[in-house]
Amino acid sequence: MDRAALGQFREELCGIHAAMVSHQARLIDKIAQAAAGGYWEADGAGNVADWLMATLKVDYRTASGWVELARRLKDLPVLAQSFSEGKMPFESAAAAAKLAEPESDAFITEQAEAAPTATLLKAVRHKEALEAQKANPAPRASLRWSFDNEGWCRLMGWLSPEEGARVIAAIERAEDRLGGPNPETGAWDPAETKAAHALLALSDTALGKDDDPGRATVVVHVTLTSLA
Repeated sequence: MDRAALGQFREELCGIHAAMVSHQARLIDKIAQAAAGGYWEADGAGNVADWLMATLKVDYRTASGWVELARRLKDLPVLAQSFSEGKMPFESAAAAAKLAEPESDAFITEQAEAAPTATLLKAVRHKEALEAQKANPAPRASLRWSFDNEGWCRLMGWLSPEEGARVIAAIERAEDRLGGPNPETGAWDPAETKAAHALLALSDTALGKDDDPGRATVVVHVTLTSLA
């Protein structure tokens, strides 16, 4: 197929998709009308989602997603208009509706028109994770350590997502500075071993900058058997 024919085919495909999205937008608008007009009550349904399941033979997840989108678009006129014009796929509109507030309607719509759906869905997951964290706060930041019978140190702790990301970024940068294979073995260390060595390197750097020699002293506890 030559480039001209391919270009025409893509244009037709995009046109069909835009028309399909426009029809989907009309469906969501009708659902909003049904919710506002109480049509579902007149049919004896318990709620709008149940009414859609019975009327359109769709599953609950689909019906409830439609209802949620219809409810959100009521307060997002810019996004609703863009969706009705087929400027973004249904999945992008649904994700953008979860991200937008009335004051950010225009900005989120502009982003949703340009961004891939996968990017918007990732942003939704991040927002939902933060909201869940606020609703159910994770354990406060903490760090504990203990030693086993052989003197090996075990670290255990909790950090918030943001704090954890900072620590992981520091360890990964320290890993990059460590370079290639283990100089003692000549082989590449497993990822978890390299991460441990990176954490040790960060500790050495911090202790090396300490102006108080006493505070910078590290005391190692070992068993007699390990010294034999």
